[in-house]
Amino acid sequence: MKPYKIRENLVNLFRDNLTDPNSYRRDKQKNWIYGDFPKPSATMPRIGVTLISSPMTTLGANTEARYQDIRYEVALMLNRTHKYDIDGENDCSPEETASHLSHEISKLVLNNEDSYKEQGLLYLKPTDESPHADPKENIMYRTIELTGNNIRRFNSI
Repeated sequence: MKPYKIRENLVNLFRDNLTDPNSYRRDKQKNWIYGDFPKPSATMPRIGVTLISSPMTTLGANTEARYQDIRYEVALMLNRTHKYDIDGENDCSPEETASHLSHEISKLVLNNEDSYKEQGLLYLKPTDESPHADPKENIMYRTIELTGNNIRRFNSI
C-alpha cells in the first residue's frame, strides 16, 4: 500500500478511537485530527499525522519488489495555558493531556498491528517520542515517530 494511504488510515484510526480533550469542540463534533502538521492558529489540542520519509530498496536483482522503510510523525499541539478534559477530569494540564494522548496513540498503533499487515505492511511501531516548546508562543508540541516496513511490487522497473 502507498504511504499516503497508510497515513489516511492512521488519521481515521485516531479519529475513530481518540476522545477530543477540548469538550467544547467535542460537543460540536468538530474534527481535530488531520493528515498534516498542525497550524499554530488552530483550536487546541490538535493532532497531525505527516509522512517523514519512505525510501525504497530493491529486494534483489531482476525483481519488481521493493522493500520500503516508512516513517511518520504524529504531532500533538497544545496551548500551555489551557486546561483540558480527560475522562471527566476538566482541569488537566497540557503535560497531562499530552502524556495521555501519546499513550493512547501508541496503544492504538500497537493494538492494530494486524490491520497494517492487511494493508501490506510488515509492521508499524512507535519508535521515538519527544516534547518541544515554542518559546515565542504558548504552544507545546509532543511528537511520536512511527516506523514501519512495507513490501511494494511494481509491474515493471
